[in-house]
Amino acid sequence: MKTRLFVLCLGVLLLLGCERKPAQEDVAELPADRDAVSLQPPIIDMQSLEIKQTIGPKRQLADGLTVVTISFSAKPNKCRSSCSNYDVSWLFFPDVPALNNAVLSGLFSTAELSKGNFSSAEQLIKLFTKQGALFISESMEYRQRWSTELKLVHEEGRAGVHVLRIDDARYTGGAHGSFQSQYINWDAARAKTLSLSDIILPEQEQSFWSEVEQKYEDWLRDLDNPESIMEGWPFERTNNFALLAKHLRVQYQAYDLGPYSEGMPAFDLPYARLQSSIQPQYVND
Repeated sequence: MKTRLFVLCLGVLLLLGCERKPAQEDVAELPADRDAVSLQPPIIDMQSLEIKQTIGPKRQLADGLTVVTISFSAKPNKCRSSCSNYDVSWLFFPDVPALNNAVLSGLFSTAELSKGNFSSAEQLIKLFTKQGALFISESMEYRQRWSTELKLVHEEGRAGVHVLRIDDARYTGGAHGSFQSQYINWDAARAKTLSLSDIILPEQEQSFWSEVEQKYEDWLRDLDNPESIMEGWPFERTNNFALLAKHLRVQYQAYDLGPYSEGMPAFDLPYARLQSSIQPQYVND
């Protein structure tokens, strides 16, 4: 009896002593929910970062919007190869502070944004410096090469709508990174970000989505295994769209309608097919 008790205790001790430590490939990814990313003060000395930043001159886009281009990059100091990086290519709108806040809300929570004043390009640089330092400090803790690339792109819109696209590419370990594209449609006349409910005519929602589903079915027919994809990833609606100059785009993220290998489906709808479902001021440019 004593021998069996001794063996049992020894087994427990061995299990505790051999508790599995996280391997490098087991590093947890940053939260997919951008609101969950907190802008806490970085846990590393800012002197340990190599930071480059540029603020360009004011310039006017074709649709009359005044912008300032911001470039920012951060990596561990004195790192020459396989370095973690946090790179940002951004647009700042000096004459439309509400648009700056609308764009930033796609990355950070309202609570975090309320802590700062982002009325200048310099303040925006400080925001990205804090976030970059936190990101790189975590990569150093796990001793892995992580990467973040954020880009804000202006695309040609219509009917007084400024179309902006946030490209967010991240790698925090694993087989592959993640990439998202989020559109923002800023109605200059109404000074607000548009949602689909703002542009679809009353009681025409089903008509609009029927057009999208037709594009979805066309996309499925070009795939090697449409039946299994339909079963595993049934069609769903999204509020990620763009009122582009030539067509309305409905943009999906990776994994929304299929496996990672199928990418990020985007369905472009000619405005001629949306005459009966979209508000006329956005169709008849």
